[in-house]
Amino acid sequence: VCVVTGSIGAGKSTLCNLWRELSQQAQIDVGVVILGVDDIARTIRDEDEEAKIKIKNILGPEVYDSNSGKSDPQRIKNIIFHKQNYQQRAEYSSLFKDLTPKKILEFIAREKETKNERSNNNNNYNSINNNNKKVIVIECFLAMQYLGEKFLKENFDCVVWVECEVEKSVERVARGRGQEREEVRRRIEEHRNKEDVSRYEGVVENVIIIENDEDDVTFLKEKIKKLTNQIMK
Repeated sequence: VCVVTGSIGAGKSTLCNLWRELSQQAQIDVGVVILGVDDIARTIRDEDEEAKIKIKNILGPEVYDSNSGKSDPQRIKNIIFHKQNYQQRAEYSSLFKDLTPKKILEFIAREKETKNERSNNNNNYNSINNNNKKVIVIECFLAMQYLGEKFLKENFDCVVWVECEVEKSVERVARGRGQEREEVRRRIEEHRNKEDVSRYEGVVENVIIIENDEDDVTFLKEKIKKLTNQIMK
């Protein structure tokens, strides 16, 4: 069981997607199943009625579509990432910190009980791997801060810390989320001051650093192959 973590814009999702792709293409002899904390958050926002009420109280009812009842991620981001809304951001984050670990444990337990067998339309697994080996991956922003040392120590065998040059991270986030570059840079520097890979050493047995350069996908795939071999030893 592995957690892929790092700051915003580091390339965590890119690494996870390539990892899954290598498994599907049988370039690594292990199944890979991935759950992102963002996916957990989406489920909590849209399906947990108690959480919905709390979110409306924190951010206002307008963050939900009155017809579909689904949350509006862009409206939520506009509120919680506004530099003056520290209190709302803190309350919103605290809600998910309380609920997310339980969802992660449920997912891990379910995957451990399931053999590495599936139909061709299941994109989470390598459809050619027949040895029933599986890597369960949780993708999480700043996992130490978000999940806590005790949770990591008790539930994970490996931490993959993804890092990237600051300016590349700023460019990715600013372009992808439509946010001002200076505000993105400020947040990334704030994250780096709060958490780096040294915080994981001694907490989880296997700590691996991946320098992510999305401009060289072939090289990144080779890093993932080596990472997989190291984890599975």
